[in-house]
Amino acid sequence: MSFKLSPWRSLKTRVTLFTLLIFVVSLWSLAFYTSRMLRGDLQALLSAQQFSTVSVMASHFDKELAWRVELLQKVTMQINPATMRQPQALQNLLDEQVVTQNLFTGGIFVIDVNGTVVAEAPQSGRIDGNFMQRDDVAAAIKEGRAAVRLPYLTKVSKTPEFGISVPLRNDQGQIIGALRGEIDLNDDDLFSEITANTYGQTGKYLLVSRAARMVITSSESKRVLDPVVAVGQNPIIDRFIQGFEGSTVFIDPYQIEMLASVKGIPLADWYVVATIPTTEAFAPINSLQQRMALAAVLITVLASGLTWWLLRRELSPLTKTARSLASLGKDQQFPPALAIDRQDEIGQLIAGFNALLQVLQQRENLLRQILDTASVAIFVLDAKGCIVQANQRMAEMFGTPLEQFVGTEYGQLLRADQRAAAQQNMQGMFSNLGRSTEVERRCLHANGSEFWGRVNARSFYDGGDAEMRLVCTVADITQRKEATEELATSEEKFRTLIEESPVGIAVHRAGTLIYVNPAAATILGGHSPADLMAKVVLDFIHPDCHASALASVELAKSGQSSKRVEKFVKLDGSVIEVEVQDRVIAFDGLPTVRSSFRDITRESQARQRLNLAASVFTHAREGIVITDRNANIIDVNAAFTTITGYSRADVLGQNPRLLKSGRQSAEF
Repeated sequence: MSFKLSPWRSLKTRVTLFTLLIFVVSLWSLAFYTSRMLRGDLQALLSAQQFSTVSVMASHFDKELAWRVELLQKVTMQINPATMRQPQALQNLLDEQVVTQNLFTGGIFVIDVNGTVVAEAPQSGRIDGNFMQRDDVAAAIKEGRAAVRLPYLTKVSKTPEFGISVPLRNDQGQIIGALRGEIDLNDDDLFSEITANTYGQTGKYLLVSRAARMVITSSESKRVLDPVVAVGQNPIIDRFIQGFEGSTVFIDPYQIEMLASVKGIPLADWYVVATIPTTEAFAPINSLQQRMALAAVLITVLASGLTWWLLRRELSPLTKTARSLASLGKDQQFPPALAIDRQDEIGQLIAGFNALLQVLQQRENLLRQILDTASVAIFVLDAKGCIVQANQRMAEMFGTPLEQFVGTEYGQLLRADQRAAAQQNMQGMFSNLGRSTEVERRCLHANGSEFWGRVNARSFYDGGDAEMRLVCTVADITQRKEATEELATSEEKFRTLIEESPVGIAVHRAGTLIYVNPAAATILGGHSPADLMAKVVLDFIHPDCHASALASVELAKSGQSSKRVEKFVKLDGSVIEVEVQDRVIAFDGLPTVRSSFRDITRESQARQRLNLAASVFTHAREGIVITDRNANIIDVNAAFTTITGYSRADVLGQNPRLLKSGRQSAEF
């Protein structure tokens, strides 16, 4: 729906004309821009001054360390291999280095090529101690370069110290040891510019070792040998450690915003940093910002009051509509169309909302029809497990009027032994938004009879009251459950018949065994079916029978099947005779051959013996009589009839001892 509005009746026109008089946004923007520019200019100026200060300090420390290295190197020029072999001479030499000892407040000492102290001044009991584990000593002896050791806390005096080592060489340039000087951070005035001064009123200086990630000394005595935060905890400090030089604003480990400047000391891989809280550095700007903010707030309050009065007057229809909407949500009836008091943008908004209400009502009616005509029961549970909404199929399935479901506890619809599991599952669903589950439950009709139901549930947030709910569906699967159980029983019965069958059954595809029953495993010499699985079928068929076996499989594929006798080879290599019949079956959707067979080796051997006996009986030259248990004749051979003159029919059933020969007087 569209409205043709007069420009003077337009809400946009009225608000725009009035807001031209209001310059709150301009004022705040100007105040913000001015303060940011002033802060930026002041930060640049302070950063330049701060960086200049730390640059001077870093240069001073670098020269001081270089001077001490030079002094140690001059002392090394007086030490040769012969001196190294004379401990007393070496000790006298160190005692004479008064200037050097004054610069190295922790003492100086000579270390042999193995890292063992052979002389020291002043003497403090370190002779014969091994210092090879010190990084500066290792660098001097193994790498042949002057090195400054990482700061450390001494074991005996518990004072912070660091060392400087230079290599000792012979005339051929070979390293024969090292000369080391130690500096006590508490006694030496090398770093007094840091320890005795602060930057500004609350700022401070720090001297930090990059390699050790440790504060060597600081304006705060408690920070001496204090470790720097671990890698990754503060990206700006990580930049300092990685070699950054310059100025920046960052949040220190104490969560205070600082202006910091950093300058490195190349000789020792250290850096000097000066920090000052931004609250102190930018105090003039902060004060100006506060005054500007106060003025802006006063003007904003005045402009806000005027704007609020105007908007209240112009938006009163919208306020009225909002109250109407709030009251409509309290009942269950679908809200009617809202009244339009004025034909402006708000009136257009209300008209659009009324159109939306109409669409929503149509959709709700459609959704209700879908729910009521669904083939499964659908219901919604609240956090207490009570039903707050259900469809018509729910009432039909459980035999209860639909209105009685609202407020009913879900567990009451289940058999008693199912309720604990359902309650536990429901709690898990409510603890995980968007989780879904599918279970089978024993449900109860209103008359107490049971049926199997497949319950599907999913958790969601109800947009109306911002509470988590469960939407559930129940399908009656009683018939399918019973059919499945019958199928399982039938399958178990047939499986038992196959497993207990005395006939060997083997299923193979593409010439490989995929199933054998225990009887087949026994016939082929295996201890269990697993001994034959995945083996090639032809490995169990005698080479003389390969052609006939393959022909039988092809015949079975054409739908024909016949029994045949073949020779099989058992796992131990022995040969047996079997009676085999092949048939093609569908298994896993692929053509598969099922072969059933039984061992007829003994039957064949018995048949052969019987044929041999029959041949002997028939062709014997002597007369042979076969009698039963009662000594009555059941068979005679041809030689008997020839010798006695009796025909076979004459003697059957007679006692041979009572017969007289027709040709000779002989008693049988």
